[in-house]
Amino acid sequence: MAQEDSRQEGRRAERWALVNFPNKFVHPHEYTARDGRVFDKMFVSIPPGVTLNGVDLGGYAFDHFAKPREIEQKANGRPVAINFRPGEPVRLFRGVGPERRTLEISNPWDLCRAVKAHNDEYARSRQEAAAMSAEASQARGAAGGADEFDTGDPADPTTMLDPSSGMGATL
Repeated sequence: MAQEDSRQEGRRAERWALVNFPNKFVHPHEYTARDGRVFDKMFVSIPPGVTLNGVDLGGYAFDHFAKPREIEQKANGRPVAINFRPGEPVRLFRGVGPERRTLEISNPWDLCRAVKAHNDEYARSRQEAAAMSAEASQARGAAGGADEFDTGDPADPTTMLDPSSGMGATL
C-alpha cells in the first residue's frame, strides 16, 4: 500500500502544469529555424497583477511552441490552455536589447497557481460589477427614469417600427 502511494506521488509530480491564459495575452508568430523549417510559436504575456512570492509578473512574457489545440483556441477567441513540462523552469522576459530583463520560475505549478488566482479574482470582480450595474439599472427603471436615448417624442423615427419591414425603423 505504501509503495502504491509513493508511485502516485511520483506520477503527480510528473504531471504537466496547465493554466488558461486570456486570449488577448497570447500572440501567435512563426519561427523559421536555420534549416528552413517553420514552426508555429506563441508569445504569452503575463496579465498585469499576477504576483508570485510578492513579485509582480505583469508585463513579462514567455515564448512557447504552439500546439494545434492552442492555435484553434486562439483563433476562436477562447482562453488558451498552455501546458508546461514538469521539471523544466519557465523563463520569462521583458524588454529587448540591453534593457532585457529575465526571470526564471523553477516550478511551473507556481506560475499556474498565480495566473489561476488572478483569473479567478478578475472573474469575481467582473461579476460584482455586472451585479452592481444591474441593480443600478433596475433602480433607475423602478424610479420611472428614462434612459438618455428616450426622447418621449412619438414622431421619433427610431420608435416608428414597421412590422412588415425586416430592417426596423421606417422614415
